[in-house]
Amino acid sequence: MIIFDEAVSFQLQIPFSTFEMNTQTIFVELLGEGTQCWRPVRAEPLGDESYRIIDPMAEDEDWAFAPGDTVKCKMHRFANGDGLLAHQKVDGTRNST
Repeated sequence: MIIFDEAVSFQLQIPFSTFEMNTQTIFVELLGEGTQCWRPVRAEPLGDESYRIIDPMAEDEDWAFAPGDTVKCKMHRFANGDGLLAHQKVDGTRNST
């Protein structure tokens, strides 16, 4: 919305939510747990079933893919419902950590 003011030619008011990153929850496999476990993480959708992991990894966890990685995801049926499972790193992506 643009508000005109006599003292200033105009002010531009944009809701904060406009600048929030569009994120999606995906699931990344936890390694070394003794049984299959997945961590829900926030990721930025990039199109073509690709997502960039943006959540930080806890110091006491080891993920199959690292923060900053771009991964391909597919729908997966978990015990408590369906979700996007990271299954392949996209070549040429750089880890940001």
